[in-house]
Amino acid sequence: MSAGAHADVVRRYLAVWNLPDDRRRAAVDEVFTEDVFYADPEVALRGRTALDSYIGLTRRRFEGLVFTAYGRPDGHHQQVRFGWQCTAEGGEPALTGMDVALLDGGRVLALYGFFDR
Repeated sequence: MSAGAHADVVRRYLAVWNLPDDRRRAAVDEVFTEDVFYADPEVALRGRTALDSYIGLTRRRFEGLVFTAYGRPDGHHQQVRFGWQCTAEGGEPALTGMDVALLDGGRVLALYGFFDR
């Protein structure tokens, strides 16, 4: 995959985290494989339905905040790592982290998330 393709995956991935419940599931189906594995310091889960539910819980927890990338995604082959932050407009980040995504055909097959604070 090219650097541009990696950046596009990151853009689409973070966009899913910013969608309201009624619009998110279709995007989850487009961005993630059916049996996606997701793990961060708070949860480990498998499948689109479980991930969609977790994203919904996270959005309610950080209501009004937006997930965005910071820095440049770094990838090779079928994997990409990237920094992200969760902020209110014009505010300091409430949470930052770095994720590593394993890809399959341009979709996220597995994602391993790490929180900075």
